[in-house]
Amino acid sequence: MKLILTCEHASNKIPSEFSSLFTRSVLNSHRGLDIGSNFIYQFLRKKLSCYSQAAEYSRLLIELNRSLDHKDLFSEFSANLDAKQKKHLIEKIYLPYQKKLIQQITAPTLHLGIHSFTPVLNGKKRLTDIGLLYDPKRKKERAFCLAWKKWLAQNSNYRVKLNYPYKGSSDGLTTILRKKFPKNYLGIELEINQKLLMNKESAGKIAMLIYESLIAIL
Repeated sequence: MKLILTCEHASNKIPSEFSSLFTRSVLNSHRGLDIGSNFIYQFLRKKLSCYSQAAEYSRLLIELNRSLDHKDLFSEFSANLDAKQKKHLIEKIYLPYQKKLIQQITAPTLHLGIHSFTPVLNGKKRLTDIGLLYDPKRKKERAFCLAWKKWLAQNSNYRVKLNYPYKGSSDGLTTILRKKFPKNYLGIELEINQKLLMNKESAGKIAMLIYESLIAIL
C-alpha cells in the first residue's frame, strides 16, 4: 500500500500582505499551528520512503483541513477579507495543496495526516497522549487503527485513544478525499498531545515510536 504523509498545520507563517491581521502571540499559540507537529512530520518523512507535503502558511489565514463551504475555512482574523482576497487564498493556497495530494492517490493509499493537540482546551484537560482518528464506517481504516493502537499499547506506556480528541469522520481533508476515492483510500489522522512535544528529547522519543510502529504494522 502506498503511504502519503501530510501536515496541514505545520506552519504559522503569514504572507507579508496579510501580516497586519495577526499578532505574533496568536500565531505562536496552538491556534496558529499544531505545535510540534512539523517535528514529527519531518522526522517521519526522512525515515520513510513516501510522498509528503506540508502547509506553508498558518491555518488562521485559510484552513486546509476544512471543506470549502465550512464556516471555519477562514478564521476570525481572515473572515473579513473581501471576496477577491478570499478567492486569491483559495486559488493560490487551498486548491493547489489539495490538487497535489489528489494527484498522488493513484493506487491503494494510506494517507497519514500528522497533527497535535493542546493539553487543555477551554479549561478541560485532555486525558490522552496519542489519538488515532478514522471513519468508523470504513472497515479498513478501523482495522488499521485497532492494529496500530494494539502495537502502541504493547510497546509503550502512552495512553492511546481512538477518535479522540476529535472524531475522524468530522469535516476535514480526509473526509474530502474519502468522497473522491471511496475504494482505494485510507485517511488516518495522528494526533499527539503537545505536552509530549515541548522539548527535543521527548519529541524525539515519540517520533521514533511512531516510526517503529508504522514499520511494524504497514
